[in-house]
Amino acid sequence: MSILLFFVFLYPVITEVMLDPLGPETGSLSPGDRNEFIEIYNPDDDTVDMALFKLRDNAEFDSIVPFTEILQFYPRVKATTRIPPKSYGVILDREYIIEGENYLPYSLPDGISVMTTKDTDLGNGLSSNDTIRLIDRSGNVVSSFGLGSGFPLRSKDGVSFERKYYWGPDNADNWRYCNEAGGNTCGRENSVSKPFNLKMVEVKVERSGDCELAFVISITNTGTEFLSAVMVNYEIQGALPSSEVERSVSLFPDSTTSFKIGPFLLPQGTYPAWLRVGIQDIYFDSTFLQVFSGRPPVVINEIMYNGDVEWVELYNVSNSPISLRGYCVGDPVKRSESAPEITLMPDSYFVFSSAILNISNSTVLKNFPTLNNTGDTVFLYDSYGQIVDMVPYSARWGGSYNVSLERLSPFLPSNSQYNWTSSKGGNTMGRKNSIQILPPLGGTLLSLSSKALAPSRGVPAIAVKVEFPEFPVYATCELYRLDGKRVQTFFNEKLLVDGKLDFTINPYADGVELDEGMYILVVKGRTLQGKLFSKKEVIGILR
Repeated sequence: MSILLFFVFLYPVITEVMLDPLGPETGSLSPGDRNEFIEIYNPDDDTVDMALFKLRDNAEFDSIVPFTEILQFYPRVKATTRIPPKSYGVILDREYIIEGENYLPYSLPDGISVMTTKDTDLGNGLSSNDTIRLIDRSGNVVSSFGLGSGFPLRSKDGVSFERKYYWGPDNADNWRYCNEAGGNTCGRENSVSKPFNLKMVEVKVERSGDCELAFVISITNTGTEFLSAVMVNYEIQGALPSSEVERSVSLFPDSTTSFKIGPFLLPQGTYPAWLRVGIQDIYFDSTFLQVFSGRPPVVINEIMYNGDVEWVELYNVSNSPISLRGYCVGDPVKRSESAPEITLMPDSYFVFSSAILNISNSTVLKNFPTLNNTGDTVFLYDSYGQIVDMVPYSARWGGSYNVSLERLSPFLPSNSQYNWTSSKGGNTMGRKNSIQILPPLGGTLLSLSSKALAPSRGVPAIAVKVEFPEFPVYATCELYRLDGKRVQTFFNEKLLVDGKLDFTINPYADGVELDEGMYILVVKGRTLQGKLFSKKEVIGILR
């Protein structure tokens, strides 16, 4: 009986290429001239000697030799052309060790096999148009970069190309930008080749009520294996403790899915939040964002929609400094570019504009939306893409040529016509508005900014603050004539998580102008345990 033995030799694979090292590409001893590298993986069960192979780019052949001089700078590596089984080797430019800009940038793992080429240029200087071939003694190309479809690829400064599937073809879609912070995984497993890996590509905050929000998360499977479930960890500091939830998915490599976490009922305020995604108890990606519940921390306070220069003024309603970095404005058609690092202090103003203004607390945002003179909707977005504030103005609200539209109170609704009017002095760009409704003092169940609503006397609306002593509470607020007829319901059985709500009374109820006279405002509340609260205030409407 004869036994036939078959031996399969697995050739080494080019797994990572640094074509565009961090820093200048040209000039003697520039980073681009000396910091290129090629990573090789040995998939075989036996050691492979890279001296038996040659490198070729578009210009010439290069022999591969041990990089003995590297030991002066990396004494824990091995200067050898021999790569052990299931291990990596790195081919560096011979000039890598010569001092210059971005000197010795790579962290080479202990014991890694480090090689160079016989002449002083790795592949005679690699570029984005180069093809790289690893050639055996018989002249066969055993591995390559750049020979398949989709090349050349656009390089990024200081970011390597990694092969996603080591056994996959040399096509453009099998080469990805390294997604590690340092821009490379020189001598280590590729960042894009891990069996299990996830990346959050987008996080949105979805609002279904004043104090009710949810996270909508989009994740991509950046690993090489199919996933049937992912784990999400979330925490809203000061409101929700760290919690985990598992979501069933059908996520093939390179595919993306979205799902919702929540909704959550939060007391009014601004909170830091963390989200992490992973598998079981291993998390691969995380993100931080600021979320707000109830009244937004920054509001649109003044709009010049029909002027020589169009602009939108912001006001910080909160008691804390707010970073405007990443904020932008938009209309239903387009958004402006994001704002640079700007700190908006409490009770302060800042202006985003389409052109340079003669005030210091302003900045020009490219792609500023063109605001319509008859009416439009202005959106304010934060750096996470959340809609922080929105004003659907009309020319009937106020404003005209070079006369701005001013907000009467930052604490009253943005979408109410009765919270906006024309500026008395043309505009108050970057400073206190010419007309303001002061907020109620609060501290009681029902507080009013005024007990008389008199548009002709400069009181176009009454600001109302409701504060129940116990919460959560279901609240109802109604307006009655003195004869007991109900004329308006502001809200009915509305759940107030923190027992607080601001709203406004204007001269109209359901589109019908209220008669001059006296009215009774009634607020009622019912806690989850059944405890009842009630308060009445008499107000007058004058013409």
